Amino acid sequence: EERWIHYAFCSGVNCSHLYENGQLVATTQHTSNPAGPVEGSIQLGRSLMDYPTSSRQDYALACALDDLRIYNRILQPGEVMAIFDYESKQDPFRN
Repeated sequence: EERWIHYAFCSGVNCSHLYENGQLVATTQHTSNPAGPVEGSIQLGRSLMDYPTSSRQDYALACALDDLRIYNRILQPGEVMAIFDYESKQDPFRN
């Protein structure tokens, strides 16, 4: 099934939030700062875990990425929903 899905990932010092189509779907607490300096490459749509029985490539998303935004602050839930609402109405072939 082909359909457009909006994902937003917001990460701060103590927690990270994942949104799908404007709705919060996951929250993770952590003690390190994942938004800090990154060594190596960043791969969108791939697992960050090393699984003992398979390679990272087995966990790549099978999709096309049409927009990427990086903000210098954490978006509030209402901002994530507003972006989803706006973007979902821009293309008649979405959803």
